[in-house]
Amino acid sequence: MNIFNKCSTNKPFQFLLARHGESLWNKENRFTGWTDVPLTRRGRFQAAMIGRTLKYTNDISPRRIFTSELGRAVETSELIRANMEVKYRDNISYG
Repeated sequence: MNIFNKCSTNKPFQFLLARHGESLWNKENRFTGWTDVPLTRRGRFQAAMIGRTLKYTNDISPRRIFTSELGRAVETSELIRANMEVKYRDNISYG
């Protein structure tokens, strides 16, 4: 099943949101907030699968990925980017 069947690659602009993969505290059912908790092995796998699914199953090719500066978000975006061959990633500072 195509999870993005309502998206059209013919549109001039698309905006996709992805949450970071599972973190150590997510696994422990703890609130993370702004604490910079790293991804688990499963979280890294989830991030890589987002990239592969978007590229190979849904034929979506973003030109740019934006992420917060938290390590788990940066690592997630890097794994997505690496699996999609996206050239650019921009960090967004909240401080």
